[in-house]
Amino acid sequence: MPVVADFPDVDKKDYQVLYPQYLDANLTTGEGRRMPLAKSCECPSSVEMYQVCMQVGVPVIFQPEKGYARQPTARRGRIKVLLKTPQDQHYIKKSEYDTATRSLINSQFPTKVALMAKMAEIIPTLPSRQKAKEEASGGIITTAGDKKKKKNKK
Repeated sequence: MPVVADFPDVDKKDYQVLYPQYLDANLTTGEGRRMPLAKSCECPSSVEMYQVCMQVGVPVIFQPEKGYARQPTARRGRIKVLLKTPQDQHYIKKSEYDTATRSLINSQFPTKVALMAKMAEIIPTLPSRQKAKEEASGGIITTAGDKKKKKNKK
């Protein structure tokens, strides 16, 4: 389900790949987390990352079947984002020494790290997360009480 609004003929090489593991607070940097713990969120999914990109207006391609190389058995999917205009659409070079850079699609996100920071900020506030948090809070209280009862019986 690729979504590319303004750039229908864009080469996939112009996109940058983002995996949910980059934002996962439960992972170490050796396991693939790329954001600091203070700016990361717990167990993000590629669907949530896709929703955030749609919300902030970044062209995105969603690939649910892909997996992160450091965790080959966990296929959590990935997204590809387009942060800069494609090379062939931004500027015609005047010579081989012309070093003009590609322009940003969304000036709010000059880099992939800036987009990941915004994702980690928005994902916990998504309606699906709020609903899951409410359901889980009731379940955690009862299971914690059950565990205490079992400890008292021993």
